Amino acid sequence: MDKIVPITKKLFKMADFYKCLFVTYDSKKNQIVPASKLNQGINYCWMLVQLFQVVCQVISMATRAASLAQLAMGITLTFGCFIGFMWHLDLRRDNVPAQIWNSIADRKGITTTPQRETIIFICLALMFNGILVVSIVVPLLLAAVVAISPCLPPFLSSLFCRPDNMEWIFDKKIKLGFAIIEFVLYSMGTIAGAYYGVFFQPPAISRLWLDCKTLIESPDIVENQFSVYRKIQIYEKTLNSSIRDRIFLLMALLCPLFQVLAGFASIVAANSGNFSILVVCGMLYCVVLSVTLISFSAAAKVSQITQIWIMSTRAKCKIKVDRKTLKSLVSLRIQFGMNFVEALTPLVVQEFCVQQTTSLLLLR
Repeated sequence: MDKIVPITKKLFKMADFYKCLFVTYDSKKNQIVPASKLNQGINYCWMLVQLFQVVCQVISMATRAASLAQLAMGITLTFGCFIGFMWHLDLRRDNVPAQIWNSIADRKGITTTPQRETIIFICLALMFNGILVVSIVVPLLLAAVVAISPCLPPFLSSLFCRPDNMEWIFDKKIKLGFAIIEFVLYSMGTIAGAYYGVFFQPPAISRLWLDCKTLIESPDIVENQFSVYRKIQIYEKTLNSSIRDRIFLLMALLCPLFQVLAGFASIVAANSGNFSILVVCGMLYCVVLSVTLISFSAAAKVSQITQIWIMSTRAKCKIKVDRKTLKSLVSLRIQFGMNFVEALTPLVVQEFCVQQTTSLLLLR
């Protein structure tokens, strides 16, 4: 966790600037704590602004899109904004993600291999740094596109162009104002959604994976392993209660579709010569691919490892009490809605993405 805590602090500095989260980072306590009432009220306003943005983007796509490249880019950006909005839409102001993050940041793990933990959190740190770069570079590129071509859908400025010939009817100052608005909205939406979908979920699932891996490699007697498994089980139940109905459910249902759209839009933009949109869609594709791969792979490993541990422990149970205790245990599962991640789920998800992207390319 030492690798990702400084990067998480940077995210919260950006979030505090926009006041777009219900929580903030307290440097004195080194913990995530609830934000002030004022900031929480401003965050509700940001949610309404995001909803308005998504509605305007849908209207722009329905009335302004003229070419396949514009349609692909517009749907990708609109869908990405919708995912960020749904992740951000934490109306209950749930503090459980912050409490889980604080708990895994404070502890050193049950007893895990230092090298394995270091490698995993280095990978997470690289992904986090990539998200911070995307939260600045992508809004800047989109703002530049608006400043140059304000009539492109799904930007808000396209609604103020002439519908017959798609010409800008206002002066350059208003065009610059729309570019600034787009930068602020995309940057704020990326930061708010990234807290839930990227900075909380992958580390929490990876921590569970590391603890399960430590358990299966433990030389302790069966009774001690049972005690450790119960502790891990409590953490798994707490994590599922926080992510199964919104955070991980949205990732399982929407992120594969967004990956398909971003991949298709990148190829269309490359063929049309629109390199700014190619860079934007390419960066979005890399981000969603890395997030889904890490989250689904870690969740699949949790299920696979605990199943192996339960099967291998049967031979070690020599007394009746241990055998009954083992029968009461079930394998750990990361859930989304009423479903859960199995060992082959990551491959199924990526196979779906490849097949659907190929189908779109053949149909265009």
